[in-house]
Amino acid sequence: MKIAYLDCFSGISGDMCLGALVDAGVSPEKVLRELKKLPVKEYQIRISKVKRAGISATKADVVLKSIVNSQKSEVKKWENIESIIHKSSLSKGIKEKGLKVFRRLFKAEAKIHGDTFKHVHLHELGAVDCLIDIFGTIIGFDILGVEKIYSSPVNLGSGFIKTEHGILPVPAPAAAETLKGVPVYSTDSNFELTTPTGAALVRELSSEFGDLPLMNIETIGLGAGNRNFKDRPNVLRLFVGNPAKSPYTSLLTPLYPPLVRGELKGGTEGRGTTGNPPISLLAKPYSPISPLAKPYSPISPLAKPYSPSPLWQRGARGI
Repeated sequence: MKIAYLDCFSGISGDMCLGALVDAGVSPEKVLRELKKLPVKEYQIRISKVKRAGISATKADVVLKSIVNSQKSEVKKWENIESIIHKSSLSKGIKEKGLKVFRRLFKAEAKIHGDTFKHVHLHELGAVDCLIDIFGTIIGFDILGVEKIYSSPVNLGSGFIKTEHGILPVPAPAAAETLKGVPVYSTDSNFELTTPTGAALVRELSSEFGDLPLMNIETIGLGAGNRNFKDRPNVLRLFVGNPAKSPYTSLLTPLYPPLVRGELKGGTEGRGTTGNPPISLLAKPYSPISPLAKPYSPISPLAKPYSPSPLWQRGARGI
C-alpha cells in the first residue's frame, strides 16, 4: 500500500497541492488528460520551476481565459458544481472525493453567512480554478497510487486579508470553519498560508494528523506558494512511499495522539458532545516515567545510620 504525507509547515492551497504532486513525479499531461473529462473548458495549467528561500519547487497556476471569467459567477452555487461533476466522465471514486471536498466548502460558507446550503455561493473562490485545483489534486494522488494520506498540523499564517466583505483576520472564515477538529497553529508570517480550498482538501483527504508516519520514502515533492519569504521556504512538502514495519514501533510515544478520520467525521458534528478536539481511542495517556523506574531515594543503600564519634561525645571540637 502506498501512502503520502502532507507537511503543511507553510500552509496549504490547491495550487500548492498540484505543484507538489507534479514535483513528486506526476505527469502534467496525464493530469490534463483526466481533467478534460470535466465539462469545463478555456483554461490552462501553467507549470514552472521556481525558488522559495533558495529551495527549488514546482509552481502550478490555473490560468483562466476571458470567456470563463465572464461565466465564473454562473457556476458558484452547489447545484452548478454538482451538475458539472456528475456530467463528467471521471471515475466514480474520483467524483465522490471531489463532491466531498466541495460539500465541505459549501457547508462552511453556509455556516458563516447564515444561508442555506443550496443558496450559498463560493464567495472568494473562482469556481473553475477551484474545480481544476481540487480534481487535479485528487487525480494526481490517484496516478501515484496513493491509498492513504497523512498530514502534519496545519500552519494558518497570520495578519489580515482583503475580501468582498472587507478586511478579515487570517485564517479566512471559510478556512477556519473547515478546519474545525484539525490541529492547527499560526506563525508570524503576516500572510494567509492556508486557503479555503487547501483547508477543504487536507480536511477531506487526510486520514490522520500528526508527525511523519513510519515509512520508506520513495519520492518528495515541493509545491510552491505565491509569496517568496526570505527566512523560510513557502512550500508544501509531500512525501510518498510505503509503510515501514519496525519491532520498535510500539515503543515510540507520539508528542500528541493522532486524529483518526472516523473521529474527525463524527467529532463535533454528529455527536452533539462537548466540542473538545477528537482524540484517538487507541492513544494511551503519556507518562514521562519509565515503567522500570524505581522510586527515587536520595540515600545510598550502602550508607550506615549516623553515629557520633567518641571524641565528639567527650567534648572535642573541630579545628
